[in-house]
Amino acid sequence: MKRLVELSFLKVGEWCYNDGGINYSITECLSEKDLLYAFIVDEQVMYIGKTASTLKSRMNGYKNAAVSQRTNVRVKNEIINKLKADRVVQIFVLLDKANLMFKNYKVSLSAGLEDNLIAAIRPQWNYRGNNRIKVQELPQEDDNVILETTPPIIGILKTVKIKLGSEYLKNGFFNFSKKDLNFLPEEPMSVNIYLGHDSQYCFQGQFLFANQNGQPRVHGNKSLKNWFIDKNYRKGDIITIDIITHDTYRLN
Repeated sequence: MKRLVELSFLKVGEWCYNDGGINYSITECLSEKDLLYAFIVDEQVMYIGKTASTLKSRMNGYKNAAVSQRTNVRVKNEIINKLKADRVVQIFVLLDKANLMFKNYKVSLSAGLEDNLIAAIRPQWNYRGNNRIKVQELPQEDDNVILETTPPIIGILKTVKIKLGSEYLKNGFFNFSKKDLNFLPEEPMSVNIYLGHDSQYCFQGQFLFANQNGQPRVHGNKSLKNWFIDKNYRKGDIITIDIITHDTYRLN
């Protein structure tokens, strides 16, 4: 916990147990966005996460975790187990006050710090065995947030062609075919999207299953919609998508 406090993390509240569920008692920062948060028990950091939505919205995600939200359910159960054992689960946050910019793009402090902090501290709830459980949040619709510079792309799992529908262009998303499921995530999660073969930066989108039939879909933000516009794409046009890893795609 001392490492987080040195980075200006602040305690804003704690979790409480009632009627078989959990609730949070938070005194400040509920409406703040784009922040890192941590759950701490006995001065030990148990979980670190980030959110582009409000703190209230993210905490409600744990409080009201749906069955399909596996990570929310898992972390909620960890919180409940600690509370049942009469342990205090504190909530700390780090607000993004740096206002870092690069060529008119906002650089997310929380996105830049999250991986390094988790790698250094290795919070128990962020790992299953030796593997980190990666959970990220979709940026707000009106944000253009650079996540990272382009790593070298060594291989491509699969390349697919997708015909653009009017809703794809209007709302900034695209659907994969179900036959591509072996190369895609098994549950809703954050994904990285590169725009153009020579793109220098990626931004964050969200992979989900769009309907009861399990249609795999990737939602982008304003960056994806603007890219469709900049490329003058029209309904019926074909785009090529490289599946680099299950959570990283490049649109050409």
